[in-house]
Amino acid sequence: TGDVMCDMEQQLKANSVRIRILQQENFTLSNSLARLRDREEKQRSSDFGIVEMDRSSQAPVMEHLDSSSTPSTTSTPSSPSSILHHQTLCLSLQQDVEERYMNIRKAARIRSAATRHRRK
Repeated sequence: TGDVMCDMEQQLKANSVRIRILQQENFTLSNSLARLRDREEKQRSSDFGIVEMDRSSQAPVMEHLDSSSTPSTTSTPSSPSSILHHQTLCLSLQQDVEERYMNIRKAARIRSAATRHRRK
């Protein structure tokens, strides 16, 4: 705009908004990650319990469990499908964050251009 103080104040406000949005996203991601870790730990412990029951009874218990359980409760976290799901989730979250950031930047540029255009 030509007014350095005004430009700096606008940049400070824009940066504050970006920081607040990123903090909110980090909070959401942190909560999601904690839930995923908790769920994975519970799944590991339940899978370990099933294996121990199978070993102690020495009977084909797993065959019965496989037919009555859903795949998500019987698959191990190190299975290829689980790893693929985790990688897809990570990529998806990263793309969402990048896309949101780019949209924010684009909106800020449009507002900035409109503000400069009006003042001329």
